[in-house]
Amino acid sequence: MQSEYDALIKNGTWTLVDLPSHKMAIGCKWVFGLKQNPYGFVNKYKARLVAKGFHQRLGHDYNETFSPVIKPTTKVVARSSTKAEYRSLAPPSVEVAWIQTLLFELQVRHTAPVVFCDNMITVALAHHPVLHSRTKHMELELFFVREKVMEKSLQVIHVPAIDQYVDILTKSLSPSNFTIFKDKLRVVDKTLEARAVFVFFKSRFGAASAFHLQLSVNPTHWITELAPEPRDVYWPFFSESFTRRWISKLVVVLVCTTFTVVFLIPVVIVQGLTNLNQLEILFPFLTSITIKFVSQIVTGYLPSLILQLFLKLVPPAMEFLSSIQGYISHSDIEMSASRKVLWFTVWHVFFATVLSGSILSMLNAVLDPKSIPGKLAVAVPAQASFFITYVVTQGWTSVSSELFRVIPFIFSWITRPFTSQDDEFEVPSTPYHKDIPRVLFFGLLGITYFFLAPLILPFLLAYFCLAYIIFRNQFINVYAPKYDTAGKFWPIIHNSMIFSLVLMHIIAVGIFALKKLSLASTLTMPLPVLTLLFNEYCRKRFLPIFAAYSAESLIKKDRQDQNDATMTQFYENLVNAYKDPALLPIQHSPYNNDSIRSPLISQA
Repeated sequence: MQSEYDALIKNGTWTLVDLPSHKMAIGCKWVFGLKQNPYGFVNKYKARLVAKGFHQRLGHDYNETFSPVIKPTTKVVARSSTKAEYRSLAPPSVEVAWIQTLLFELQVRHTAPVVFCDNMITVALAHHPVLHSRTKHMELELFFVREKVMEKSLQVIHVPAIDQYVDILTKSLSPSNFTIFKDKLRVVDKTLEARAVFVFFKSRFGAASAFHLQLSVNPTHWITELAPEPRDVYWPFFSESFTRRWISKLVVVLVCTTFTVVFLIPVVIVQGLTNLNQLEILFPFLTSITIKFVSQIVTGYLPSLILQLFLKLVPPAMEFLSSIQGYISHSDIEMSASRKVLWFTVWHVFFATVLSGSILSMLNAVLDPKSIPGKLAVAVPAQASFFITYVVTQGWTSVSSELFRVIPFIFSWITRPFTSQDDEFEVPSTPYHKDIPRVLFFGLLGITYFFLAPLILPFLLAYFCLAYIIFRNQFINVYAPKYDTAGKFWPIIHNSMIFSLVLMHIIAVGIFALKKLSLASTLTMPLPVLTLLFNEYCRKRFLPIFAAYSAESLIKKDRQDQNDATMTQFYENLVNAYKDPALLPIQHSPYNNDSIRSPLISQA
């Protein structure tokens, strides 16, 4: 050490001056090494005093560099790929260290950066350095990179050559690798047609005209759809062809049908629980139950509770099936899931429960339309007690749980240790595909049972009053809409009400015929026809309003936009509004690391 220090003084390597007030001193460090002879014995102990120059910033601490002392032996030429790779590892590590220092000064939390290298020996040297005669010329770089790896402020990871996308710019590749790298870098030939694009118009009327025009002789070749809101876009099916979407829709229909048929098994089991005599045949030990209260629980409350647990699986399953059906917006997926859940509930909870018996008897009832009114007239009044219990267990319980949000609270409590306090809180949105079908089904029960079992009306009235109070509070204080559906859920509600009215008319005709009230039955028969005529009028008069805007309203709105000074900024923001999440930068989760928070430059 003394000889090295004397040599530095003799050569006048530095000049002692006062430290300027606006400058920061950089530290020095001794680097020790062993020089061996060809036989592996120690020939000389070496000591070198080096400055931590990587703490300096170009343009801030210095503007030019020079070396006052140079020795010919310091000019090293790499004779192997390992030498070249390892020497090239030092400059990016220095840049990363400077960026870490800058982020620390700006108080920006960040994780340890990662430097990828496609040479496995170089990665091994960074983690497990072997200082011998063949690597002595790399001591400075080795010391710096190794220091950062030991501090856990830098990670050196091997990356396969197949993932080195930059090779497309520096190396000659095979046609297959060239194509793969080009696709990974999303290089697109401008002469080729894009599979799907967003086309912006400066007027609503122009966009509507392009939407309604057939752009190609083959209507399946060019398909135009109105673009949803940017946050409402569902990207997986955005660029899929008409054939692919049609096949997806067909597959979803088949899967929904299969799921509906298979779900009859638990429904048949549940509806068998409502008849204690059938249960005693299957389970003889139930014959010993003589307590009336216990038998009422088995036949009343227990079936509804079991059915409710099975039905909890239906909304997530229908939402998943709708997501692979070919829709390009989350709102369309949720509306499709709402329709599926509604008719699934009507079929399984109402018809499968009412038409008690085996699956074959249910199918026979459907295949014989003439007998449906008579069978419904007998079966529907018999299940009044079950549906009263269903309103209490499913309706009142669901509304109460909606107020307290017990399940989201438990989920948040479980995931809290795995989330950071800096993570942005996501305001929940209304689960339309769960709530709307439930409310509409209770409306169907009220319409069909109001003259058969009036006792159900107070329970339904209590449910609707409680639901109004709670959901009004949730809409105002809890939920935040993610997108604007423009009232497109109203046709679902309208169709459900029309179906409930027609079903009530059919049951009334069957009951009047069963009681041999021919006059009442005859007077009731025109009611379904009048209801369907009213439905057809509504479809012609009101449904087009939910499907598309009128040209009159579009032109009126365009004229108002011509005098709006903010439209110019709106058009500029529209260009970057729609971005595929696959093209967005990756967001890393921050974590607490003392080695990252500590400054890279030591205090003098």
